[in-house]
Amino acid sequence: MNNIYNSMKLFIFSLLTSTIFGRTIMLNKDLNFDSLKFDNNDNFNMPNLNLEKFKKRHSNIKYQIDEQLESHTKKFMENNEYEDIEEIEIPMIFHVIYNNGNNYQYGDINPFTINQQLIQTYVVDQLNEDYNLENEDRFETPEVWQDLMADFKINFFINKVIYINSNKESWDMYDDSMKMDKSGGSNVIDPELNLNVWIVYSPGSEGEITMGRAQFASNFKQQPELDGYVLNFYALLLSMNGYSDRTSTHEIGHWMNLRHIWGDGGCDVDDGVADTPVSDISHIECGSSEDCTYPATSSCGSPDMFMNYMSYGNEQYMFTKGQMLRARAVFAEGGPRHSMVTRKKSTKKCHHDDTFYIIIVVLTIYIKISIERNVSY
Repeated sequence: MNNIYNSMKLFIFSLLTSTIFGRTIMLNKDLNFDSLKFDNNDNFNMPNLNLEKFKKRHSNIKYQIDEQLESHTKKFMENNEYEDIEEIEIPMIFHVIYNNGNNYQYGDINPFTINQQLIQTYVVDQLNEDYNLENEDRFETPEVWQDLMADFKINFFINKVIYINSNKESWDMYDDSMKMDKSGGSNVIDPELNLNVWIVYSPGSEGEITMGRAQFASNFKQQPELDGYVLNFYALLLSMNGYSDRTSTHEIGHWMNLRHIWGDGGCDVDDGVADTPVSDISHIECGSSEDCTYPATSSCGSPDMFMNYMSYGNEQYMFTKGQMLRARAVFAEGGPRHSMVTRKKSTKKCHHDDTFYIIIVVLTIYIKISIERNVSY
């Protein structure tokens, strides 16, 4: 047990002193390892490692503008009121892809597993708090913006958890091989009806670790087989340590067509939401090298909403009502995720397998008719 304990200390230390790109973290703090405990199966839980400050970095995400979707979204936001939006449910399918047979393995740490209750507690419950304005830290939002805080009226629930016994040691967060059976991953399941999530082990390189990566709503029609988001199991470890990680909240925002709060550009680039202030800063430094405060933290001539979930940093507490309307547009009639609300698959497109089957049937009928004609002559 002492060897496992020491290995875990080394593991947590390496995690907390690394950097996370996209959702990337560097934690500089004194760690309290006395609270580290193991259950009877030598699987670990990690309450309260006294996490205080961290620094996040992000990669340059290229947001692909879909003019048709943007036009649909604009009309929806103009013609609907926040108060009139009805509640919806989003079923989630989790693909837990182990890197050591039927468990996760890191260094000399005893192999461990992720069960459905852990996913419920540290992912789904947190999502339901954040997206329904029930998170306790929402009141950290400056009073001037508290009237803008939004309840998205969305309930997330687990539809299915799939466990993949893989011997692939790690995954690259910036390719999509974990979404394919043929690569040792797991194929997407009914993306028109479910939010697919792949939990993988991705240690990164040279101290850079990507916590999560989402497929934008604008890409759904072109690549439904890639739809959903990838969650690095490091995000779960941080949550288990008492740090309320918002990686899933942030990534699902992208999945719902939300852009970064700073619009991924300068002061002349907008995020498509009127009630979020214009900004040109990602605020990665908030909660680490800088203490971000209202109204001192500012850019583009106005205070920055650095505590928004679509920002970066260690101080994320809220969405706005404008963001809620933009996100809910994807579920409205004409939006790319409308089928998730109606619970009906689209019949407009014909998959390759179906096309092949139709061709075979047509050829068979043609040959049969030709033979019958020859016999009659």
